[in-house]
Amino acid sequence: MFKKILFPVSGEILSDNDLAILIDVAEKYKGEIFLLTVSDIYHTGLSDLNVPEELFVQHENLLKDFLTKYEERLKKYNFKIHKEVRNGTAYREILEYADEISAELIIIPTHGRTGLPSFILGSVAQKIVKMAKCPVLTFKPKFKEDF
Repeated sequence: MFKKILFPVSGEILSDNDLAILIDVAEKYKGEIFLLTVSDIYHTGLSDLNVPEELFVQHENLLKDFLTKYEERLKKYNFKIHKEVRNGTAYREILEYADEISAELIIIPTHGRTGLPSFILGSVAQKIVKMAKCPVLTFKPKFKEDF
């Protein structure tokens, strides 16, 4: 049922309890995991400045290392794991990647913003829930540490 599970993450390291949600679903359905992180560095105006390309490469390598940390924590469960780093607007890139891989489930942590911050910044998870073509499971994480 949920053979292709997309797990988009931002700049936090999730606790083992938070990862247990992904692990339980992937084990139950013998699913493969697609780890995704999105950089919006090109949409912040930095790319319009004379910033050396080397900094953008270093940033992308940092994001790849970030996904590798997740991959290492999941390896012991023998899941097939894919890693992807995208540049763009987070919710758009998540939805596009979900379509590309024909995701059957998206599991996404929320950041729990409410009130004015949520209204102004919007919620990536909220947009994913509204616009995804597949089921979406959200959860409020207890972050292990900031990356």
